Amino acid sequence: VFTFISFFTMLSSFGIYTIAIRELSKKPEDASIILGDVMVFTGAFSVFSGLLCIVISYIFGYEADILLGIKIAAIGMAISFFTAPQVIFNAKLKMEHTVVGNVIRDILLLTFALYLSRMNAGFLAYIWSSLVASMGTALYTQIVGYRLVIPKFVLDINRYEKLFKASLPLGLSGIALYIYNYVDTIMLSKMTTMAMVGYYGVAYKFVFLGQLIPNAILITLFPIFAKLNQSDKPKAQRYFQYGFDSVLLIAVFLAACGILFSRNVILLLFSPEYLPSGIPLTIFCVNFLFMFPNMLFSRYLISAGRQTEVFVFMVLSAGFNIAVNFWAIPRYGVIGAALTTAMSDIIFCALSIRALYVKEKTIMSLTQGIKMILTAAALTLLGSLLQLHWGMELFLLSMLYLFGTYLIRAFDYSSLKLLLQNI
Repeated sequence: VFTFISFFTMLSSFGIYTIAIRELSKKPEDASIILGDVMVFTGAFSVFSGLLCIVISYIFGYEADILLGIKIAAIGMAISFFTAPQVIFNAKLKMEHTVVGNVIRDILLLTFALYLSRMNAGFLAYIWSSLVASMGTALYTQIVGYRLVIPKFVLDINRYEKLFKASLPLGLSGIALYIYNYVDTIMLSKMTTMAMVGYYGVAYKFVFLGQLIPNAILITLFPIFAKLNQSDKPKAQRYFQYGFDSVLLIAVFLAACGILFSRNVILLLFSPEYLPSGIPLTIFCVNFLFMFPNMLFSRYLISAGRQTEVFVFMVLSAGFNIAVNFWAIPRYGVIGAALTTAMSDIIFCALSIRALYVKEKTIMSLTQGIKMILTAAALTLLGSLLQLHWGMELFLLSMLYLFGTYLIRAFDYSSLKLLLQNI
């Protein structure tokens, strides 16, 4: 039920939140009107997405209990627009309110899950508990959000049209991104065995975990980019450089850990039967070197009003991913799917760098980044080939960080302190 409805949940916002954060960062005096517009749009999209979800579930011919579960979950999606004040939290860097809302939801879910498991309740009870947890988050968001900004509903067709046109490429990019993230699993399920799907799923779990830290940085940077791109372009470029250096350091560290310890992690968290997940996990970890910068590139382009380019790049990389998977998966299974994903990220990275250099000639020092990647590759390859003791491997990782931070000579650590305070 939750997997099926996740696609429609993405449609319920359709990029409006990101555009609203950008506009709030540029025009904080219009916060009441912008929040009102966001609630109108997301309310309409949420209700439409909920109804569309139910209609398509009937077309797919699911069993009665699955259909009922989808209907219950669709209610939660239809009321998701009550969390619209989160755009205010992001734009004003009041992220503690978003965190508290998420903690409230998780505590309610955990409490219900423990109780329902003791009662041996069916899966529909869990879906009801998810709905209640979502309502708790929405209620908290509304109470705190209204203390910061009271929405003002002003009917203006021209403003609505402008907001929709700005968010449309992002909404379409979200669809392309969803396809990009899940098409490998779907194609593996049709072309190979469910065991292969399981191996791939285990490896891909670490991709979502790995994105947590760069996401924390980029959530903070996005409203800063949006504001500075209008008022102080050189300063926006400096913040971009700080973000690039930060996500690259994180990516290199995780790539090194993936090469050295992927087998150990799988044995620790799963079992020897899941060791075939080791190679795709290593590929995904190395792919962080492209995936994390891509996350930064996308947000910077959106903050500069270039979301259409992000959509085009996403469509091209997703199209490449799907096309090549038809050849790679039957021949190489999960390894082919992982390599195809990595190549797609490389394509997105190359297109983004070209787009940034067209208008932002001095936006980042790629030479230093490349040096750092090569240093990381040399050290981790040495540790992998020699099968060193784990203590020596940790020593190599420490040397990697020393060399990496030395090679990035332009890195401004006083600015990093400011960035960490914002996060």
